[in-house]
Amino acid sequence: MKRRILFITPSLRLPADSSQLRLLAAGLADREFDIHVAAICDPIGSPTRIHQATIHSLGIRQPQFRPQSQRRAVYCSIKLAATIRMLLESLRPDVVHSWDADARLELAWAGRYLPSAARVETVTSLGGPRTHIRQLIRNRVAPYDHSVVVPHESLIGHLVDTGCPEKQIRVIPPAVSRESKLGRTEAKEKTTACLGLPSSIYLATTVAPLQPRFRLKDLIWATDLLTCIRDDFHLLIVGRGEQKARLRKFASQTEAGSHVHILDRPPTELTPPDLFLGSDVYWNANLNTPLSSPMLHSMAAGTPVISVLGNGTSDAVRHQETGFAVNFGARDEFARWTKYLIEQPESANQLCRQGKSYVADNFSVDQAVDAYANLYASKRPGGDETE
Repeated sequence: MKRRILFITPSLRLPADSSQLRLLAAGLADREFDIHVAAICDPIGSPTRIHQATIHSLGIRQPQFRPQSQRRAVYCSIKLAATIRMLLESLRPDVVHSWDADARLELAWAGRYLPSAARVETVTSLGGPRTHIRQLIRNRVAPYDHSVVVPHESLIGHLVDTGCPEKQIRVIPPAVSRESKLGRTEAKEKTTACLGLPSSIYLATTVAPLQPRFRLKDLIWATDLLTCIRDDFHLLIVGRGEQKARLRKFASQTEAGSHVHILDRPPTELTPPDLFLGSDVYWNANLNTPLSSPMLHSMAAGTPVISVLGNGTSDAVRHQETGFAVNFGARDEFARWTKYLIEQPESANQLCRQGKSYVADNFSVDQAVDAYANLYASKRPGGDETE
């Protein structure tokens, strides 16, 4: 009998959340698992598809990040917990895998009110650390009862410090693949058309939460430098967070105001693989998510990457070999190496080929699917894990 796995994710329309999950769910479905995916924010009836997986679009719209929306946030959390509870009771999955730290809270809340016969083993994937206080609060509300998966060993110390038993932590590197069926020219035309821009522009893209610790102002500042020498340079930021209004105001106060585009998510007609393939360069100023999935997918698509140097990022982005590594906070280096890519297309193409080859060899889908399949197979009813 197939083991039933339920994934819970904020959305299948966000590049940071969906790209790796799509690959993993499709791979596990081919390994005789019964895969279900619950997308919290996606509208009910959303046309999202994953190979041999059943999609449950919950249609619970998350409130904007404003103090006056606290009541709305509490209401959404209660509604979500109740919805997840009903889904668990109807599906009776063998394992529930929450693909986000916040989804773990609602899952834990829903699980408290389930009859003991309906309770299941849980797995949580964490892309990066939260602030120490926020992590402690989350652990208090939803303690780690089962396995926690992280993409890089540098995250283990942070989780142990905030109360997660080390024996429950599993390190599984991300899975990446070139999913887009379009050519680079077609993907670029599709991407720029969604932004209302000509395909002749030079487009840098980044995917990250709109929060101060992700240093997105550094990228806007670098865009301001580049637009002084190239009027056709544009930056696309994809993400949600409380800093959205501040980032837009900051951009408007620079010469690059009309060259910075901030979206909560890509347009419906633009899939995440098309977005990565349709960009001319991917910028990563994020040290909070080692081995960022959007960054790795950009490399797999043959898009050059410029990334800050830190734990995890140095495993994939080797300076002037698979990408360009810049110092943390060095805004001008993003502009400098982007200018180099524009002026040296042959060197840029060689860099892309080497980055693409490195990711294909070290972050394959089969390796990740094998690791997760072994983890799920070790789960047994009653909370025990086989050795």
